[in-house]
Amino acid sequence: IDVSIPEDELLKKGICNYSSNEDLLMDLSRFRSYSYLIKVTARVMSTFMLKSFKIHELSLLSMEKAEGYWLLKSMFYTNAEYVKGKLRSLRPIIDENGVIYLGSRALKGMKLHYNNEFFPILSYKDPLAELWMRDVHEEDHTGITRTVAKSRRKFWVIKARRLAQKVKFLCYRC
Repeated sequence: IDVSIPEDELLKKGICNYSSNEDLLMDLSRFRSYSYLIKVTARVMSTFMLKSFKIHELSLLSMEKAEGYWLLKSMFYTNAEYVKGKLRSLRPIIDENGVIYLGSRALKGMKLHYNNEFFPILSYKDPLAELWMRDVHEEDHTGITRTVAKSRRKFWVIKARRLAQKVKFLCYRC
């Protein structure tokens, strides 16, 4: 008995590609927190870099790359505000990657208080800003003013008070 399989019926080793719509990439509503989003993104990026599905420890560099990726994606919302001229009072600075940073007089005090050199500007319409604000609020479920102040340790969110009110209103614990 001949048990060989004909050549045309054998599966060939191929390449699998995934293409995505940009809107699908920005659907951040399925993530429960900002930190979880960054960890998942870092894990996916390092899997592609190492070309292995083995579990490995996430490095600080991979976490920073993941955060940078989402920051670049969220500049879509900030750039829309910039083009409309709504960021003039913040004196925005745009770096070579297209990230818009805070550049006003407040920057000097923010550097001293938060020990950070750069504060990327996020729009309150941005899903990333909402995830960040929710993460900050859920640290200790404080009031709106304190949530806004704590959110500024990493980002400057336009209309942060309005976003903090929304987050507090939607918080089941508060």
